[in-house]
Amino acid sequence: MEATSLRPSNYPFYNLGFVNTHRTLYMTMLNPGQANTPSPVLLHTDETGPFSEFKKGSGSSTALRNTAPRESFPGLPNTVGIIGGLSVDSSVKFLRKLVNWSSRDGESCPPFVLCSDHVSNKELLSIERSSFPSVSSKSDGPEFDPTPIVENLLSKRIFLEKSGARCIVMPCHISHSWHDEISKGCSVPFLHIGECVVKELKEAKLKPLEAGSPLRIGVLASHATLTAGFYQEKLQREGFEVVLPDKVTMEYSVIPAIEALNRKDIEGAQNLLRIALQVLLARVVNSVILASDDMLGLLHLDPLLKKCIDPMDALARSTTSWAQSTKKDGSKKKKLKKKKDPNAPKRALSGFMFFSNMERDNVKRENPGIAFADVGRVLGEKWRKMSAEEKEPYEAKARQDKERYKDEIRSYKNPNP
Repeated sequence: MEATSLRPSNYPFYNLGFVNTHRTLYMTMLNPGQANTPSPVLLHTDETGPFSEFKKGSGSSTALRNTAPRESFPGLPNTVGIIGGLSVDSSVKFLRKLVNWSSRDGESCPPFVLCSDHVSNKELLSIERSSFPSVSSKSDGPEFDPTPIVENLLSKRIFLEKSGARCIVMPCHISHSWHDEISKGCSVPFLHIGECVVKELKEAKLKPLEAGSPLRIGVLASHATLTAGFYQEKLQREGFEVVLPDKVTMEYSVIPAIEALNRKDIEGAQNLLRIALQVLLARVVNSVILASDDMLGLLHLDPLLKKCIDPMDALARSTTSWAQSTKKDGSKKKKLKKKKDPNAPKRALSGFMFFSNMERDNVKRENPGIAFADVGRVLGEKWRKMSAEEKEPYEAKARQDKERYKDEIRSYKNPNP
């Protein structure tokens, strides 16, 4: 049976349980005498080993979802539940980041529960490294049905909640394609990696590289992640202009780089990826979100990475911030993100967002079958080419909307302060 040792210094290590590929549960406590101390927990899957006798159990993910732990995990209010990434290695890399960012403030790593399933990991990795997968739009290949993957991830989330996790994180880019479905009904904060990145970008108070231009942020990722479009959506909602690799760059640099990686041609993959990144940076972007573990691994120690953002760092920092604030508060109910009031005033839109809302349908009509990711790119290019006079009607709407928001927020009373 595969085993991974993860031992933040302040906590003893013991296993809460293992989940086999058929998603039934077996509970075991290695250190029951220390049950009063919160510990990191590893939930790992394997088809063989001491729990293989359960493989004739239910094949439905509801088996795990409806299974409450026989022994309650002795978690604290700052216990983090982690849904594993594309591999055990990627999950361990995230945990290293979590330990690193926690220790920078003199704090210890928060207690965590990690649920990792090598079967679903392989499925996610296959989607991530495919040249033309379809996550949220149609493609020329066979139709992709995400239902089994979504059910698997949802089962893990529910199990982590029952295991004592007070916050859920998912250090996997492609899994965030279904974040809305997985987080629906979640009783604890479920951090979104895209929102963590955008939050840090706004706090950085960047200035446009060209006078009069919006802040431009590039996104470089696999075709599957770009097609899902969640990074673009989160950025555009906060007024950033998103710059994506154009069709030529995707066809002749990004996709061949992934194919070279699949062939174990590391040097070839590095050279192709470096070209794609240089092309994006040449389009006057402030930073490039490098939303791929594979790509970050290929460009390890490359000087170009200084211009890039690792979303996993942002997710680890947000997780650390949540854990530390919750620990200090001492309340199990405190959350990083308060429950939104559906009647709260809607935030003011930027001029670019008014333009995008007006032109999005036109772009789709003019480009039948255009992918979601490409719609944002076309809108960004159109906006960039417009003169100040052409932009003025939209900027005027933005100014008016800003005043509207100020007036509404002034009289607004939050029912959940």
